[in-house]
Amino acid sequence: MQDMEEMGAPRPAHEGVVGMQQMMGKLKLTDEQKKEIDKIVFDAEKQAIAQRAKVATARLELRQLFKADNPDKSAIEKKINEVTDLSTQLHINRVEGWFTINKLLTPDQQKIWKHVLAMHSPMGHGKFARQFEKGRQHPQFDRHTRMNGGESCCPPNSQTPAQK
Repeated sequence: MQDMEEMGAPRPAHEGVVGMQQMMGKLKLTDEQKKEIDKIVFDAEKQAIAQRAKVATARLELRQLFKADNPDKSAIEKKINEVTDLSTQLHINRVEGWFTINKLLTPDQQKIWKHVLAMHSPMGHGKFARQFEKGRQHPQFDRHTRMNGGESCCPPNSQTPAQK
C-alpha cells in the first residue's frame, strides 16, 4: 500500500520542518547562512506551489480531453507532453535550489548536504529510486489508474509518458 507522499499528497508540514531543523543542526550553519538559506527555501517553496498548480491544472485539462465525445488524440498527446514538461520543471527547480544552497556551504557542510541529495533524489538512493528498482510505476500514473476505476488512462499496448 502506498503512503500519502507516494500518492502525491503533501507531507504534513511538521514532517518537513522537523527534517529541515535536523539538517540545519547537522550542518552547524552560521547565522548568515541560515538567513540566506531561509530566503532560498521560501522562494523555492513559493515557486513550487505555483508550478504544482500549473501541473494540476494541466492534468485537469487532460482529464477533460479524455471525456470529450470524440477525444482528439493529437490534443491529448500534446497535453500529456505539457504535463510531463511542467512536472520535469518542478524537479529541475528543486535541484537548482539544492545547488544554490550548496554554494553557500563550506566543504565539510557540503559533504553532509550531498548525502541529503542522495537520499531524497530520484537519481539517488531514496524512496523514489527504490520504487523504480522494484519495478513500480511513478505514483502519478498509479493515481490516474485509480481515478479511472482501475483502468489505465492509456490504451492497451501503448506507452505511458514515463515509458517513452
